[in-house]
Amino acid sequence: MKCIPVWNRCNNKCLMCSNPPGYARVGSYALPNLKARLRRIDGGETHIYLTGGEPSLHPELLPLLAYIRGRFVRARILIDTNGRMFAYKAFAAQCAAAGNMEFQVSLCGHTPAAHDGVTRTPGSFRQAVEGINNLLALKAQGAGIDVEVRFVLSGLSLANIEGVYRFAKEHLKGIKALVFIFMEMEGHAGVNLKTAGLTYTRARPRVEEFFSGPGPAPRAPRPPFELKLYHFPLCVLPPRLWKYAWRTLPGKEIAFPPCCRHCRVKAYCLGVHKDYLKHYGAAEFTPVAVKPALKVSANPCHPILGVGGV
Repeated sequence: MKCIPVWNRCNNKCLMCSNPPGYARVGSYALPNLKARLRRIDGGETHIYLTGGEPSLHPELLPLLAYIRGRFVRARILIDTNGRMFAYKAFAAQCAAAGNMEFQVSLCGHTPAAHDGVTRTPGSFRQAVEGINNLLALKAQGAGIDVEVRFVLSGLSLANIEGVYRFAKEHLKGIKALVFIFMEMEGHAGVNLKTAGLTYTRARPRVEEFFSGPGPAPRAPRPPFELKLYHFPLCVLPPRLWKYAWRTLPGKEIAFPPCCRHCRVKAYCLGVHKDYLKHYGAAEFTPVAVKPALKVSANPCHPILGVGGV
């Protein structure tokens, strides 16, 4: 997968954003420059991932998508977005026309107060939800797209896990997945740790409680979408939740503390974001002493499919 930052500005002001302060003054994102970057990528690439800032704000996003589709005919185009621009139905349809796309939309809460409190942008919840549902309507009409909802776990949002799950289940019918992402401690997030920071020790009981609840519990009806956990080292989760854990950070951003040398499941683990270690240290991480029976996959991003009979 090739990741291409396509815009350096955003219409939200999220406290836990991983982009650095001053990012809007950095880089050159004119269409010719983006095309030049894309020409350096092998034409057989299977996934092109567009990030920002907020990619949907690029004034020439539609020509950019047309260029990508022409150069990478079979590639999956993924867009990391806050979803607000897709509240405009015509724009959503024009973007979806590129086909074979996945829109990964951030939802910061299950109510306007919860979501807008994180984005610090009144009205952003309403637009994000409208954007998601416009995209889902296009999917239902055969547009050849998928929609994934992403919820960043921070000190501001941890208590809203169940609420976001229920909102997605009841109001966002047709999404492919709901992803819980442990915040990255870099950029604005690193600056705002006193307000938005979160440790794995604090997050673990809430995450375990959620996965023991009425939605994803083993004997409950299967959720209508996939559930994923991003940015979680295995030792901060009980083994029954390892099947939800994905390895999603580039190698240059992660590290394994010295204690990990003795871990029996290190080969399947994401590791720890370097900025997390810088801010909070490694005392929370305990090597797994006994390797349980694992059902593994050939997918390096999702190596564990199950543990024992769980």
